[in-house]
Amino acid sequence: MYLYRITNIKNYKYDGDSFEVNISYNGKKLKLENPSTIKEEVGYWRKANHIHNWFVENTQDGEDECMPSEVSREQLMQLLNLCREVKDKAIMVDGEMHTGIIHDRNGTRQMTEKGKLIENAEEIAELLPTQQGFFFGSTDYDQYYMDAVDETIEILENALSNENEGIRQYFEYRASW
Repeated sequence: MYLYRITNIKNYKYDGDSFEVNISYNGKKLKLENPSTIKEEVGYWRKANHIHNWFVENTQDGEDECMPSEVSREQLMQLLNLCREVKDKAIMVDGEMHTGIIHDRNGTRQMTEKGKLIENAEEIAELLPTQQGFFFGSTDYDQYYMDAVDETIEILENALSNENEGIRQYFEYRASW
């Protein structure tokens, strides 16, 4: 799961009809003439299905087709505020977190470890629900869920802090399952 910031640099801050950007990649120089956009990776998540679900529902019209979707600054602010609300409302208690399943000759059993669970999971699920699916990770409301919420807050605060007034800048979300 990736969040990119895309900045339109065409016709900005240069003299003349063109400018050059020199970049080294794997020890080789790349010469770019007349670049029009810069695409920066500003966020990366892994198995944060509740965050992915939010993007699908709010930026992709409910269609999860692993296609890039444009995300406005306002939408990211909504997600940031929602994550802050979840963090404020979640009541964490000690418990056993599910960490996987073991299949062996003795049958199938849950793997667990001591950790934190969200006591008011139903309330939190109303705000930012998990989503089941292939490679989506756990759908439990526990410390791993909250870790992704914390990570999202950090990603969005950083991404949104870099605003260049007068320059067209937008965001793009993409997930691949």
